[in-house]
Amino acid sequence: MYRCLILLLALGSQLNLVAQEEKEFNYYNNQSLFLYETGQWEQLIPLGKESLQQGHDFYYLRMRIGIAYYKLEKYRVAIKHFRHALRFNNNDPVALEFLYYSYLLSGQEADALTLYKENQQYLEKIDAVTTKLINGIYTEGGYKLSNNQVDEVGGIGFFHIGLSHQISAGLNIYHGYSRVSQEFSSFTELETGGNSQGPGPGGMKTVENKITYSQDEYYIRGKIMAAKGWMVIPAYHYQAFEDSLNNHVVSIGLVKNLGIVNIYGAAGFSNVNDSDQTQWTIGTTLYPLGNLNFYLQTNYTLHDQDDEQSNILFHKIGGRIMEDAWLEAFYGWGDMYNYSEMDAFYVQNIPDIIESKTGMTLIGMLKQKHKVLIGYVLENKEQLLTGEAYKHHVIYAGLSIRF
Repeated sequence: MYRCLILLLALGSQLNLVAQEEKEFNYYNNQSLFLYETGQWEQLIPLGKESLQQGHDFYYLRMRIGIAYYKLEKYRVAIKHFRHALRFNNNDPVALEFLYYSYLLSGQEADALTLYKENQQYLEKIDAVTTKLINGIYTEGGYKLSNNQVDEVGGIGFFHIGLSHQISAGLNIYHGYSRVSQEFSSFTELETGGNSQGPGPGGMKTVENKITYSQDEYYIRGKIMAAKGWMVIPAYHYQAFEDSLNNHVVSIGLVKNLGIVNIYGAAGFSNVNDSDQTQWTIGTTLYPLGNLNFYLQTNYTLHDQDDEQSNILFHKIGGRIMEDAWLEAFYGWGDMYNYSEMDAFYVQNIPDIIESKTGMTLIGMLKQKHKVLIGYVLENKEQLLTGEAYKHHVIYAGLSIRF
């Protein structure tokens, strides 16, 4: 009799627990549905989080939370909820479509194309192209104007043009050609006066000889989707100088997507100006709003040449200032000499040291597809041999056309 009573009490307790859980489930389900149907996105999100904390996790809840974040343009946060929804229903076309556009609108094109390729039969409304021989052209050019604090150093002109190839959903290759020219001056003291120069006592005259050096460059970079949230970026940069001095730079980068944060790491190995260099870079890019409306980037590079090390820091802040316009500001500090950046896209091989640089870039979108940019950079430099300081004022512009 005693045992039967214990069993009845335990059974009653269990039934009460089940009833309570069902009551809570119905509450979260009905309340989240109401907030969803009335478009109360700000109120839906904390309710959804509370439901998950209470152990109530189901397809419709994940979809409602994900759509709430999507409507608030917090695409990077919405992604994880659409992924969870697909664990309950892995072929759901609605969840797949929202996930696709969340990737696309947060700048994760490779993830979007990979998702489309793997689920094309369920994404009939989307017309994406995962393979294209030429899917874009990029060109940029500009001029670095010297402030004439060092007479020997002149301006630098540069031009670049390249092509983008979408080999597959998870593989993009970009390569291009660059031409860089820099002006230098040398000064010679010549004697004046006498029979050859006219009457009067002889004197000295300074004659300036201007020389322009040019170099041709080739750059190639791959972006490989190694796994979900993982991107491998191999790159190679070749520079051919007029007097047959050739520079070679190899870089391998890795990006891990962690929602509103991207973690970046890279290793670089190069032979520039007849010296060997290695550099190691770590960095983060933070998207506090979960989209491209505001972002912060910080990179640290340890650069080594001939057992001499330099620490280089780079900071960038960017944000949307109009519907189709962004403004970026950046600052770099450290001894940048025979140094490469942006996956070896830029190689600083001038014979002087860049001590710091500060700049701004204005980016505009045309038809939500093409990109125009103009910018200014102030480079503070030091002559390697004399230690004299001077500046370069850089004006540049670029154009990206997508097909």
